[in-house]
Parts: sequence; C-alpha cells; structure tokens
Amino acid sequence: MDPRIGAITHDPLMKKSEDELASYYGALAESIEVADDLSWVTYTLRDDAYWHDGVPVTMDDVEWTFDMIKNKAGITWRIAYADFVRLERVGSRSFTFHFSDTVEKTSQLIIQSTRFTTLPRHYWQENDIGETTLVPHLGNGPYRVTEVDIGRKVVFERVKDYWGRNLNVNAGKFNFDRYEFMYFFDKNVMLQALRAGVFDYYRDQDEKTFATAYDFVGLREGLFNKESYQMGESYGMHYGVVFNTRRAPFDDIRVREALTLAYNFEWANRVFWHDGMDRNNSYFMRSGLQAKGLPSADEVELLEPFRDSVPERVFTQPVDLPRNEPFGRNRNALNHADELLRDAGWIVKDFRRVNAKTGERLAFQIVVDTQMFDRMLTPFVDNLRRLGIDAVIRKVETNIMTNRLRTYDYDTTVRKFYTYRVPFPDRMRSQFAAKSADPVNMTNYAGIKNPVVDYLIEKVAPATT
Repeated sequence: MDPRIGAITHDPLMKKSEDELASYYGALAESIEVADDLSWVTYTLRDDAYWHDGVPVTMDDVEWTFDMIKNKAGITWRIAYADFVRLERVGSRSFTFHFSDTVEKTSQLIIQSTRFTTLPRHYWQENDIGETTLVPHLGNGPYRVTEVDIGRKVVFERVKDYWGRNLNVNAGKFNFDRYEFMYFFDKNVMLQALRAGVFDYYRDQDEKTFATAYDFVGLREGLFNKESYQMGESYGMHYGVVFNTRRAPFDDIRVREALTLAYNFEWANRVFWHDGMDRNNSYFMRSGLQAKGLPSADEVELLEPFRDSVPERVFTQPVDLPRNEPFGRNRNALNHADELLRDAGWIVKDFRRVNAKTGERLAFQIVVDTQMFDRMLTPFVDNLRRLGIDAVIRKVETNIMTNRLRTYDYDTTVRKFYTYRVPFPDRMRSQFAAKSADPVNMTNYAGIKNPVVDYLIEKVAPATT
C-alpha cells in the first residue's frame, strides 16, 4: 500500500510536528524515556488505544511486530531496523529498544524509533501477512479502507470512534468523512477529469502544467481554485547535475565551475517553467545548514584550521551561483567560463575545445534514464557546444542506469540529494564522505574526497542545536 495512505490507517509511536524543526509528539506512545548515551529508548503505550475491531493495542502486538520485522520482513525493513538489536518488555505497557553497540548513537536513532508502527497480532495470526490481498487490513488510525477498485480507486471512511481523535497532535486534522484516492495512467486524462469535476484535489508538481493547464471556465468563474504554497519541509537539492570527479577533467574545479557557468537557469526557468522554480545553490536548501552570505564568526572558527586547504573565496565571497538574464544568451557567464577553461589548459582550436598539450577534445555524456530531463539539459548542452564542448545527452534504460550508478559508470548525470532539515549522519556520509566515494552501491555520485568535508560531516553528526 502507498505509505502516504497507510499513514492514515495505522498510528506510529509518535508523530512529527509539521511546523517545528524536529519535534515529535506521542501517538500510540503515552511517554518516552531516552538514555543519556542514546543507547536505548523506552516507550509506554497509551491505555486507551485500540484497533478498529475494538481490541486494545497491547505489548503482545508490539513484540509480535518487532519479531516479524527482524526475522520475516523484506530486506528493506530488516535493514531499516538492523541496529535495533533487541526489544525488552519492561512493564505491562512499556518496552525498550536496545541499539547495537557498534552503531553510532545519535538522535536520528531515536527519531527512527518513533516511526515504529505496530500491527495487530490477533488479526495476523488468522491471516497470512505474506499473501497479496485486496482485503483491507485491520488498523488503528483515523481512517479505514472500505473499498478497493483495482487500478481505479481506494476509498477510506473516517472512523467515528477513533481512539486518538482528541490527541493534541491530531488537532485540526481528519475532518472529512470520506476520501477517494483515484489513479490515472495518463496525466492528460487525469487533468481533463479534474477540470470536469470528477475529483476535487490534485497537487501538481509540474510548473508547466500548473501555469498552463488550468485556464478554463471553472477557474474564471471562481468554481475552481489554483494556488501555490511553500511546504514546511526541507528536502535538500531536488535535482542537480552531478560531475563525476573520479574522471578527468571533472577532477579540476576550474572545469566544474566553467560548466556550471554555462547553465542559464534564468532562461530555462522563464521558457520552460514559467518562472516557477527557485535555483538550488546548496545541498541543504531551506534548512539551517544552507550557506547564506559570508561565513559567520562561528563558521570561520570551524574552518580556520583548513584555511590553506580550501579556496580563499570561501572566506571572502558569498556562496551563490551565477545569475543570468532570462532573455537572450548568458554571454558574460560564457566568457568567464571560457577564461576558466583556458586557465585549466582547454583551448579552442577549429571551433573545438581541446587540451592544449594532448589535443584531446573535451567531450562527455550526460547519462539519464528519462525524457523528463530534456527541458533541463537541452539548453545546457547548447551552451556547452558554444564553448566548443562536445556534450551529449545519453538516455538509457532504467536497469542500465541503476547498474551505472552502482559502479559510477558515467561522466555526468542528474540526481537528487535529500538532506532534510536535520540531516541523517549515515546519509551524509554516503552522499559526501570520502569513504563512500569508491565502494560500489553508495550515493556519493560525485566522488567527493575532501578531508574538510569529512571533518564537517562529523561535526554535524553529533550536533544537538
């Protein structure tokens, strides 16, 4: 089941506040106690929580669920709970998660434990949990599934006697008696159905259709509403072009900067996305870790031991990507890119960018597996060719793309970098640390090997503010 749907049929131990940085409030859990060294966490269940059939949620359900996850669940679940080595019953309604001695003890372990979602032991003892079925599962959340129409819709009805309706974390929520989640195989058909009033709400994440697809009678007459809003969450860098620094010439910072200058985001934003995009200039967009302006005094103090290892402009210039005019060519940026390339030993000969010493042409592929990136990459490639660079967009099948990512077999590609407001240490290490640059199946797609980056990751990992 779609996890976004499962979230309204089953309650976890705690729920995240949607308007606070990293606050969680009890759902199934009445209380929480955390060890000073973060080696364990103890929860106490509420005594008034029960399943939709009226049976109370008990410690038997908790123990059975934990055993299923650790021993019989799919590999994804077992990996997620690999560091939860033991569950100990410490009271009639209390239990303790004990974490592995070898795992790094951070607040993220505690946060992960809040998402533990108990399943009803008495229900699954009479049903096969490993069997694919269309029979709605027994839950304990604010809604229950009442109808499944394969390939078309799933219907939910509000549980009138939902046990948690008066919890503070649920205030103002779950106001509709009935939800229908409808599925369409074709977005154009879906948009026509929305305009015809077949369904009520759609969250459009395509800036082009948001700008152009809803100009119809219902909107003009005030019967249909279209609005944009800024989500409270911070995800990091939604999409970015990744240069594989394991390969030349991307191991040269001057080349990487020149290629970045060639991308005219403002023009693409106007033409393709109707000025609906903000450009990423940080892996930590819209979070407290996003670099803004010059480094603060505390940041300078943190970086001072590495002053000889990082470019001087880190201390003297704000972190910002080039801003271009949304009309015409970004000539100034391209001229600057040409200067950087020449300085790096790449000159223009017969309208081709070649290495001044070897005569080798500067050529590379941008490997992707979907046409979705065409609008993003085509004007970029056009500007690269104006610099004499032979850049090509190479589309491959998804399975081939997966294998190439696993072995870093690409010059450049496009990836997401999710960091969130409170970054997960293991995720940061996998994405940015030197030890994750060479082993296969990691997410350090750029091949970053920088001791300063490693040092900063280890400063962020145990931070509490």
